[in-house]
Amino acid sequence: MATYLLGAGPLTYDIYEYFSSCGEQVFLVSQRSRVLSKSLHSMTYLEFCERNINECDNLVIAWRSLDFTKDSSLLDKTLDFVMKKISIFNRVLYLSSGAIFGNSNFFFTEESPSEPVSQYAIDKFSLENWLSALSMKNLVILRISNAFGRKESNDLINRISNAWLNDPILEVYEPTSFARDYMPIQVISKIVFHMLNQYKSLEVINYFNVSSGQVISTAEILESFRAVRPSKIRVISEDIPEGIPRVFRINNSKILEEFPSSRVDALGEITNFFLAKIASQHS
Repeated sequence: MATYLLGAGPLTYDIYEYFSSCGEQVFLVSQRSRVLSKSLHSMTYLEFCERNINECDNLVIAWRSLDFTKDSSLLDKTLDFVMKKISIFNRVLYLSSGAIFGNSNFFFTEESPSEPVSQYAIDKFSLENWLSALSMKNLVILRISNAFGRKESNDLINRISNAWLNDPILEVYEPTSFARDYMPIQVISKIVFHMLNQYKSLEVINYFNVSSGQVISTAEILESFRAVRPSKIRVISEDIPEGIPRVFRINNSKILEEFPSSRVDALGEITNFFLAKIASQHS
């Protein structure tokens, strides 16, 4: 049994490492030369399209959109291969985003209407629909909320912690009252492993919100960092951009019922990530 990860990024890197540590056969599929040289088991999209897929194999898709490469011929070949083989895979899992719910203060559940606003959210939602139309058997869609926890990531937590440790004054360019629902990447990787190997369902399409279910403001994050290592903070703007909610929270009760180990103390995990950053600076 093999698992193919389509698309390279902080989350798929972590999934690749976690699956490898569990003794799973996993392949990272990307066109990036840096990824191909970094990963022991990796391949290009062309190599992926030449693989013999069997019914025990799993497919994890992390594409932001259907336009994932500037090479139109490669794009067409890969999409055609996925369309032809999708029913053969044991399970297909798509890493979507909670951003597809749009901008409101609503406590989103899996049944909440999708109202994507940003281009990123529109792309993710479009891919959800594309895969849903193709799927002939179990498809799992994980709507992930604000993943963090990889040092090479460009997420908000990483940007704040890097600035905190490297700049004399941390400048915050958003209202510190903004509150988001954060989820550690390492826990998401375990959820993906569970959903591919242990989750049983008779549904054709299975939606899960992947989040901590906790609302943490930027102010709380800054205070937790200050308690560990003092820093000067300059808040540049307290204006609320039009259409942007102060609070973004996703209901995670369904994934907790399926995988209780996904329960986390999000603020504690954010603080631990910051502590690990400090330790790495002095190692």
